[in-house]
Amino acid sequence: MISLGGHLGTWQGIGWTAMLDWEAKNVIGMGELGGLAGIGAATFLTSKIDFLEGHARLTSSGLHWGAWFGLVFGILADHDGDDILRDTLIGSDVLTLGIAIAMKDVRMSKSRVRLINLAGVLGTVFGFGIDLLAEVDEARTAFGIAGLGSVAGLAMGRHFTRNLDKEKDLSLSNMDNSRLCYSLKKGERTWSVSPKLSFKKHPSHKNRFVPFIGLQIDF
Repeated sequence: MISLGGHLGTWQGIGWTAMLDWEAKNVIGMGELGGLAGIGAATFLTSKIDFLEGHARLTSSGLHWGAWFGLVFGILADHDGDDILRDTLIGSDVLTLGIAIAMKDVRMSKSRVRLINLAGVLGTVFGFGIDLLAEVDEARTAFGIAGLGSVAGLAMGRHFTRNLDKEKDLSLSNMDNSRLCYSLKKGERTWSVSPKLSFKKHPSHKNRFVPFIGLQIDF
């Protein structure tokens, strides 16, 4: 949750100031301040509230999926430029906050959350694959199909992993460092795949930023 606070704060700081056409150094500076503010707020929050493993993981996923679905919404609404950036910023806020509230009592392991996210990513890739096979040229249609693929993938991931956590103790009382220590001693490796959205400076326009979409693999 503290990592999420830092990432969300950085993303919001950079995004909103980029929309104001600030100079690049000021945009980066606000991103750093936003990240520090997010870390501070999350540190205070986690000292007052105990987050279940699944709740924290799902809430963190909301940042990336919210930005992605915000982008899809923006393209479907025929937005461009700063309007699309605004859509992704609001989308990440809305979905992160929505999941944090709606899933506060969820019992889910981090392994299951990772598999659900992976299914969502595969659904997105499948959607873009349909676009390529069908030779879809219109951006709204292409991203609409990809967005439906994301929703379908996430839903299927949730359905097919419904029995993964059976007979596991996912209560707060069992969330200590013993499992982490065991994992380090045994040399176990964990990995995850998640969508990634970033904005980089336009090569021809000094004060414009271009969205980049991809996959992030952590191992």
